[in-house]
Parts: sequence; structure tokens; C-alpha cells
Amino acid sequence: MSNINIAVAADQSFVQHLAVMLASLHDNTASPDRIKLYVISSELEAEGFNRLKIFLNELNLDAEFIDFDDGLVNDYPVDGHIQISSYYRLFLHQLLPESCEECIYLDADLLVLDDISKFWNIDIKLNAIAGVLDSQSEPRDISLLGLKNGSEYINAGVLKINLAYWRNHKVHGIFKKFIETHRQYLLRHDQDVLNVCFDGAKLLVDQSWNLTRAPAFKSYLPLLFRQSSAMPKIVHYTSAFKPWNRDDPHPLRGLYWKYLKKTPWAGYRMPPITLRQRWNTFYLRMALIYFNLKRMMTR
Repeated sequence: MSNINIAVAADQSFVQHLAVMLASLHDNTASPDRIKLYVISSELEAEGFNRLKIFLNELNLDAEFIDFDDGLVNDYPVDGHIQISSYYRLFLHQLLPESCEECIYLDADLLVLDDISKFWNIDIKLNAIAGVLDSQSEPRDISLLGLKNGSEYINAGVLKINLAYWRNHKVHGIFKKFIETHRQYLLRHDQDVLNVCFDGAKLLVDQSWNLTRAPAFKSYLPLLFRQSSAMPKIVHYTSAFKPWNRDDPHPLRGLYWKYLKKTPWAGYRMPPITLRQRWNTFYLRMALIYFNLKRMMTR
């Protein structure tokens, strides 16, 4: 059977979480020997990546490490919890071999809970990318990007990518020009770039393949996932709140710690919580209780 090409990107600060994600990917894929992994970073000489290489070798995952030149993206806009490595996915058609016509891209801050070959089997021959509709936490005028308000806008953390399409359409120049002309409006950085540049060439897939923060809270606190009695296929810890920090009230944060125990970082301990983090956690929990009670009362 053919390889399942999977690309990931991270810097030294995220290599632990990348390892956790890859542990979940390995454990829940029926034939992990089919996985061809491409790990992209500008910090491959860092100690964390040496540990990752040993770990992937222990898992018998076929991994190729690709060094990235941050000089190509250093002037691209970033803010908040978004890292410059987020832009690496815009170069996948150049970084991966020409023989690789399709790939899956996975963010490091997620867990794969189902067989990734099912996502790989999605047909995107007529599309540039396939992904899940993004559940934005705040209203936004995407017309500033050139999209009509209400247009399909996907989350870029889990993507099936048609690399042949990207190469045939010479997208690198298109990406670069768009960033140069719209940088003040790129609130979601490379995700904005992909959604605009591939408007009309996106394929939507079921939400269970990228359960982001807002739908997770709606589905699991306190109600079960409505579309299915099963767990999501991929849980994505979006936003600045992360399960490896004490202030994250995510209902599925325990899954991160389950897979962390399978990695060389099993001894990780959370830093002490600050007063601000305590307040943020309390506020979020109260808001969740309020909205879920309100929803149940209006049924």
C-alpha cells in the first residue's frame, strides 16, 4: 500500500508537544508502517529534536527531518501564541519531494484519536486543500481579506493537501504577494493566507477530524458529542490555553497527559499557576457552566 505522507512543523519550545501528538498518531493508526513523516524545523540541532529522533526510531516511524531557513519568513506577522513555524506549511510544495503529490499537515498541539488512513483516503484531486470549518471565538470582518463574510473558512491545523495542485498553480508567488498586501489584516496568519488564496478550491470535511476548543466545550461540557457517540477523531487544543498548563479547563485535556506518558517527556511537570491564571480558569469555568445550563434550560 502507498505511504501516508504527513508533514509537521515545530520549534524547540514545541517539540515535547509534537512528540505527544506523534505518539497518539502512532497508537491509533492501524498500519503505522505506512506513515512517511516529514518533520520541519529551523532548530533541528537542538537537544529536544535529538530526543525526538530517538523516540521516532523506537516507534519505527519512517521520519525525514527537513531544515528550514527562518530568513524566508522572519518578516511575516506573528503575535500571541502563534509561532513563526506556523508559516512553514506554506512551503510544503517546495520542501517535500516532487514524488509526493499529496500530504496531511498536522499541528503539534493536537491528538490523533482515530486511524489517520481514513483522513488520507479523502479524495482531493479537484481541490487544493481539505479541512474542517473553523469555529472562531469572536466575530470578524473577513471581507478585509477579500472574502465575503459568511464564506467557508477552514482551520489550518489539520489539512489534506494537494501538493500537485499547489505546484501546478505556482502558489508560492501568490502566497507571498497576498501577505505583502494584506499583512495588517492577517489576524490568523498563514490560515488567512490559505483560506483566501484557495477560496473556491477547499473541500470541507466532518468536524470530528479537527475538534477545536469552542466545539469541544459545547460538546463535552456537560453533553456528549452530538454528531456521534464516539470520541472525536482529532482533538485540537486551539487558543493560548494549552493542556500542559495549569490554567486550561479543556474537558479533554487529560488525553494529552495520557499520551505524554508514552514519550521521553513523561516526567514533565506543570509550572506553578499564577494569580492571573487562576482568575482566567475561574472565569472560563463559570462561563461554561452558565452557557451549558442556559442551553439545557432552553431545550
